[in-house]
Amino acid sequence: MKLKYIIFFFLIAIKLFSQKQVEVFFDFNKDFPNTSSILQINEWIAKNKNVEITKLIGYCDSIDSKNYNKKLAERRIESTQMLLEKSGLKFNKKLEKIAFGKDFKQYKVQSENRKVTIFYVELETESVKSELTRKIKNAKIGEHITLPNIYFFNNSARIVPKSDPTLIDLRCAME
Repeated sequence: MKLKYIIFFFLIAIKLFSQKQVEVFFDFNKDFPNTSSILQINEWIAKNKNVEITKLIGYCDSIDSKNYNKKLAERRIESTQMLLEKSGLKFNKKLEKIAFGKDFKQYKVQSENRKVTIFYVELETESVKSELTRKIKNAKIGEHITLPNIYFFNNSARIVPKSDPTLIDLRCAME
């Protein structure tokens, strides 16, 4: 019984630590990301299309009042979420949005405090194996495999373009 609990908590710990994060920075008193952060986040989005956003945490620097900074952090979270939604990223149904304002351990450099931290998990991609892939994987040495839908131009070695899907499938199976 103890072993089951240990395995259960181990799996939960793995799930918690599998979350990754990226930071988006803002200029003073602005609720839209600065130019360098927009470039960085666009590059990140291009590389990470298969992720799910789980949490957004907004921060501000120590200038201005506590309430103003909390509202500014909320606006920064909203603008970041809007930017991510427009790019087509998925959000967790239980998305957490936390606005700290200036109630957190501040960095000495104020510009490092003006940010939104995006927490995300990578989604598992389901590999769809075709019938041809299964045939190749299960084939024994010396066994013949028939390639369906391979067409040639008039008794030549040139392949007709409509054969491309089968050839692509074959290439994927051989990798």
